Amino acid sequence: EPKNEETSGKKDQAAKGEHEFKFTLRNKSDKALSGAEFTLKSEDQNNQTNKELVTKDTPVDLKLKTGKYILKKTKDPEGYVLSSEMKFEVKEKDGKVTISSNEKALTFDQEEKLLILKAEKEGTEILFSLQDIFGNELKGGTLQIKEKDAENEKWTSGEMAATYTLEEGT
Repeated sequence: EPKNEETSGKKDQAAKGEHEFKFTLRNKSDKALSGAEFTLKSEDQNNQTNKELVTKDTPVDLKLKTGKYILKKTKDPEGYVLSSEMKFEVKEKDGKVTISSNEKALTFDQEEKLLILKAEKEGTEILFSLQDIFGNELKGGTLQIKEKDAENEKWTSGEMAATYTLEEGT
């Protein structure tokens, strides 16, 4: 009788306590982002997991045991900024394996067995200040920042300069 290698492989992994997942990095529009780099380490003494991950346009395969993990960013994807460290936990209860995290940017799609990390677009910080030729702050100058005919921010010069972060619209 021919042996089913796929089933046999899954049984071997289950015997080791490993569970198969996929990991992806996406922007707010759910587009996959490539080029981010991470290290994934277990917090558990008995689990020596230490993996290097690089995101691609397609999800990355992961095999993890139940336990607590730390996902550390080592490189942001171009144009985006990520938290430097995120924690999550792989749990198994009544034969159902889930991943949970208190990190807002990190979610788990149970049906797809997919760990999803959302990236924020990197903003550009701009300092506004109205000064005379001697560098003294002038009072009463007004600046409006508008987006598509709607006023979003208004600044009036005074004692202090104002700093805003501008982000690319979607």
